[in-house]
Amino acid sequence: MPVAKAKKAPTPPRSDDFSQEMMESGEGILNLKDLVTRILARWPWIILCLLLGVSTAFFIIWRSAPEFKSTTTILVRDSSVDAFGKNDAGDFDVKNEEALETIRSGLTTLEMCEAIANEPHIRKLSHLIPLGPKPLPFMGDPDRGKIKSKVPPAAELAQMIQDWVSVEVRRNTRLIDISVVHEDPLVARELANEFVAQYDKQRIEKKASVSQENLQYLIGETKRVKTDLQEAQNVSASYSSPLELEKALTVSEANAKSLSLRYGPLHPTMREANDQLESAREQLRMSLLRAMDNPVDAEYWASYRKEEGDLETVESLNRIRDLFIARHTVLESEIESQNLLYSTILAQMETLELGPDGSSSEVSRQSAAREGEQIAPRKSLILAGGVMGGFAIGLGLAFLLQLVDSKYHSPGDLESQFDYPVLAAITDIPELSKATQSVSTEKSKRRSKEGASGQPSAGLLFANDAIKSNYLEMFRVLRTSVALLGPAHERKVTMVTSATPGEGKTFVASNLASAFAQQGQKTLLIDFDLRKPSVHKLFGHTRDQQAGLVELLVAKAQLGDIFQSCGSVQNLTLALSGSPAPNPGELLESTRIKALFDELRKHFEQIVVDTAPILPVPDSRLIAPLVDNLLLVVRAEQTTRGMVSSVLSVLENADAGPEGIVLNGYNERKAFGGKYSYGYDQYGYGSSYGDVYGDGSSSKTPK
Repeated sequence: MPVAKAKKAPTPPRSDDFSQEMMESGEGILNLKDLVTRILARWPWIILCLLLGVSTAFFIIWRSAPEFKSTTTILVRDSSVDAFGKNDAGDFDVKNEEALETIRSGLTTLEMCEAIANEPHIRKLSHLIPLGPKPLPFMGDPDRGKIKSKVPPAAELAQMIQDWVSVEVRRNTRLIDISVVHEDPLVARELANEFVAQYDKQRIEKKASVSQENLQYLIGETKRVKTDLQEAQNVSASYSSPLELEKALTVSEANAKSLSLRYGPLHPTMREANDQLESAREQLRMSLLRAMDNPVDAEYWASYRKEEGDLETVESLNRIRDLFIARHTVLESEIESQNLLYSTILAQMETLELGPDGSSSEVSRQSAAREGEQIAPRKSLILAGGVMGGFAIGLGLAFLLQLVDSKYHSPGDLESQFDYPVLAAITDIPELSKATQSVSTEKSKRRSKEGASGQPSAGLLFANDAIKSNYLEMFRVLRTSVALLGPAHERKVTMVTSATPGEGKTFVASNLASAFAQQGQKTLLIDFDLRKPSVHKLFGHTRDQQAGLVELLVAKAQLGDIFQSCGSVQNLTLALSGSPAPNPGELLESTRIKALFDELRKHFEQIVVDTAPILPVPDSRLIAPLVDNLLLVVRAEQTTRGMVSSVLSVLENADAGPEGIVLNGYNERKAFGGKYSYGYDQYGYGSSYGDVYGDGSSSKTPK
């Protein structure tokens, strides 16, 4: 007689943090694809946070005081230069970026702001002191406007103005933007323009303080240049006679040279020409000696006079002759330069005597400030921030809810936490759900009045012609997975159980038995849930229409009396629970059940046992060590990790770990919000396990 196969000790569930699973392997409950799907499936939270974000944005827009920005632009000119090529006192080298930064900083000093705050026309501006954000409803100050309308002292107002103004230098230009932000556009415009006016005023006053020194300096320079000019003119005048004689000598030399080509030296004409040439040379020599001895320029010619003597030779005369021409050219150039310098100094003196005007400042207004344009609140930006912030918070909340989600949604969730394979994933069947919704109420009433209908429920897929073949294939896959667990003669008895009611163990057990029978194997389906059996309802039978397990265990029936044929599925035999037992726990004795399984192995090729849930009652814990295969049904979107861990702990203590897990109600297309119903009633049919044991509970366990 074959004996029950020894069960392996189950491997305890892994207690890894599920966020760690996501980071390490990308598989299981938190792989990226599933994570995104499940986060988006929590769209109500995302929409709620999104609405809160938008509402907050509108509240901020409503409460924020409007702000207007007015900007004036100034151009920093090149440094002014005086007649002698010197920079005016107080000027900047604007080609240096540090100079532009100095001007920028000078525009925002507290002294500058105090000067503006002291201006009477500025202090008289209406709405000069901003009111600030709107008060909250029922919390406003009735005197708020009156208090804000009072202008504070200049020192305090200067600090406020310093906070309102900003100055920026445009990159790679000599343009500086002065911007003022204020609640009133007119105030912003007036303050921006006043900054330019005050800066010009301060710079002009600073330059005016040194204008007298510059004027005195120019007067002294005028006298010096005038003296030098007069001396140069006197020297040039003493050169007029020698220069005229030099021109006459040049004419005589040309005439004598021309006549020498036609006449001999003794020819009267030639003699006359030579006499004239000698006379011109003598006259020039005497004139040059007088000019060289002239006191106005004697110092220049002293060395030449000593070297050349009285110019008695033609060569010495010609050398001094050339030097005089060169000296005269230099004097004429010097006189011209001195005249130009003298005119320039006179023009500068005239400018200083007239006093500095607005052009004396190194800055000029490039564009005046206009009435400020509104820059705050930036409604579109605040709304975008509210939408993005609300959406981000919603996603974050959905992610946190996902992290604390303890339910299973896919086969990977189970395999990532436990070292047990998922033998099959039974998906949702829409056709079955629709059929059940239309007839479930009518069937329930008919059962209560007439008893069994004799027709199998829609949940028995292999007897339902409306079910597509691909749904039947799920149980064929489960059948194959069970067959691959080991040799057929050693693994005939397969127990199907779950952690709690409503997970679909009866549905799985019945259709797995039908799948074995469809393959031609002689199959027995046993309803070993003696407390709240359900197999008879799925096959359209009544519980006590024939002797069942209860009668067999109390010795009121023989083994052959409990078998019922199933007309809807060939090769399938049913062994129902029978009449209600007053105390089912006392009937489940290990030796008796082991002997029953040994006997059934002789008559059937496959035996599928539907048992009670493990956590509510201890019945299945007595049967688990006696079967060959144990399948644990886990309901997607319902069973929690704690439940499965508790079941595996119980089975470990009973030395009966499962061969695998069957995920029921799995819906790959929508991980959340699906209603998984297969057309058969909830476990307990309107009563809970507490009702059976008398604890007073009357709540239904959700499917």
